[in-house]
Amino acid sequence: MMNIQTQLKEKLEIGAQLTKAGKIPEAIEEYCSALELQPNCTDALAELADIYEKNQQLDEAINYQEQVVKLMPKNSNAKVKLGSLMLAAGKAQEAIDYYQQVIALNPEQPAEVYNQLGFALNKLGKVKESIVAYQTALNISKKKLVTFRKQLGKKDELKAVEKVDKKGKLAHKLMQQGNITEAIKTYQQALILPGEKPAWIYQQLADAYQKNGQLEKIEIVYREAISVSPKNPEFYLKLAQIYSKQNRLDEATSQYEKILSLNPNNLSALNQLGRIKKKMQKYQEAETYYQQLAQLNQKNSGVRLELGDILSKQEKWEEATAVYHQTIDFNPKLSGAYLGLANVHILKGDALQKQEKCAEAIASYNQALDIPTNMHIEKQIHSKLMSVYIKQGKLEEAELSYQKAILSRYLINHKYKIIYCPIPKNACTMFKTIMVEYSDESQKYQESSQGIHTYVGRDDVGVRLTDPSYMQNPDYFKFVILRNPFKRLVSAYLNLIGKRVKPTKFACKLVKDVYRDLGIEPDIYKSITFSQFINYLVKTEDDQLNAHWRPQHTFLCLGRFQFDYIGQFEKLDEVTKYVNKKFEMKTEENWSEYKRTNYSNYQLENKLKLHEKYPKELKKLIIKLGRFPQPEQFYTPELEGMVREKYAEDIKIYEGEFKQLVEF
Repeated sequence: MMNIQTQLKEKLEIGAQLTKAGKIPEAIEEYCSALELQPNCTDALAELADIYEKNQQLDEAINYQEQVVKLMPKNSNAKVKLGSLMLAAGKAQEAIDYYQQVIALNPEQPAEVYNQLGFALNKLGKVKESIVAYQTALNISKKKLVTFRKQLGKKDELKAVEKVDKKGKLAHKLMQQGNITEAIKTYQQALILPGEKPAWIYQQLADAYQKNGQLEKIEIVYREAISVSPKNPEFYLKLAQIYSKQNRLDEATSQYEKILSLNPNNLSALNQLGRIKKKMQKYQEAETYYQQLAQLNQKNSGVRLELGDILSKQEKWEEATAVYHQTIDFNPKLSGAYLGLANVHILKGDALQKQEKCAEAIASYNQALDIPTNMHIEKQIHSKLMSVYIKQGKLEEAELSYQKAILSRYLINHKYKIIYCPIPKNACTMFKTIMVEYSDESQKYQESSQGIHTYVGRDDVGVRLTDPSYMQNPDYFKFVILRNPFKRLVSAYLNLIGKRVKPTKFACKLVKDVYRDLGIEPDIYKSITFSQFINYLVKTEDDQLNAHWRPQHTFLCLGRFQFDYIGQFEKLDEVTKYVNKKFEMKTEENWSEYKRTNYSNYQLENKLKLHEKYPKELKKLIIKLGRFPQPEQFYTPELEGMVREKYAEDIKIYEGEFKQLVEF
């Protein structure tokens, strides 16, 4: 009968074989059996920690590694491993504690330990301490290489480099075979070998970590690479890209600046620095980088478009105009240059309007109209012109501009003689689709494979109203759908901001404006609360608001035209029945549920309000409820009052039309 030590050895060997064969559950069983024989077997505990780490079960891995450290309190490698696990699990402070314990026992640690310490410190925002740790790692690597070269002759050094190269190629082969775990081990072995390490080994190890889901280790790899090859710009670039993705913009800036210190004309670094400074709203600094880029690459239209935009944001109108004209000279067919040029005149007009310089604002808007852009830009300009004309008391000119801005949104169906006024968030997707699918353009729409909003926005479609006289034609039936303003705003916020990982493109502008007003750097992914959303709407002019939250009365042509039917969004089933009966259409019965916001009947505890909750918290609640929270849970008395004042005309029209008070 075998003694315990022999049985233990056998269990460990079988566990290792099973792990190598990829039979992880069986390997775990063998190692657990080994622990039954000897609960303090550090080999079994360490192997279990390794297995669970590779399978991203970090809590289990930490549990076993903590037992190893408890049994071997003076073993530096065990503590470094536990620190690495803590770091991977997001427990930066615990990781720091273990690294510092190791360094306290013996400061002569490998560069990797200081690199990981620097990474952990940086995670907690301890930038100065992290720089000290990184610099220590750099000094250790340099010292190690110098010592190695002193000890060996040139011939021996070449042999050592060959060994590194051979090991790296073996690791690459394992990667190609899909054996990522073994490849990582082999790359690590290559980096432990004495001798200078080629850049591609660090790059491939980082790629291996990426594929294995060990993202937290990629930064450490490039830090180590920089400490070994501080003049290789590729490593700074990779590190900068990591920081940019994590929105660590100051650190990304530092890495790109190091690239420029090696090569002042590095186009990629200049471009990225320009983008970062623009994102941080440091427009003067962004301009400096884009000016340099434009000089180095004079025919790059993309750079000139960015430069023009940056100049516009600084209200440098003449300089921005000159840049766009130069871009058009280089590439007369570049639509972005014409859009940028029109935008300069629009922004200039906005600035002049704020200064009460109405005549000059009108001139600037008209200059924008003279530039070939598209229907959407023209509508925007006419809407702005209307605002200025109203300020001047020129109501005829205001109405003409208003008709040009608004009526082109209307849809006309000549087959059934219907005119529909679409208002976003009022079932407009549903009714736009009905208007097109029951028109002579139905087949053209189906063949386009485009979404309904994209299709009706095209210049070549026949369903868009271009002749205002049809609004006076009694043969054409004109209708619009109105919605409770309070519920419309909640729906817009939840669908376009609250439930999303990142707000929709046009909502992003609103989020950036909110952060700009707060004087802080925009955080698109954190986004904004419903309270911040309402506060922005209230202090913003109607013509500056996106259509999804613009007051509904602004779509109705100032009451100049009469609608034959005004439907109530809250009773869509009645609306669809009415339309079907009047025009003998056979629309599907479930049309009234098309893309409709579904609210939960669940009442939150203690009448909890959600107005200060950020999207991350709201998404959790939406998942829990399976639907959206009720609209009233977003309004406080103060927010209700603000909406009643801002949307007073909408409320007046709604209450007058449907003979009911507007409430939540």
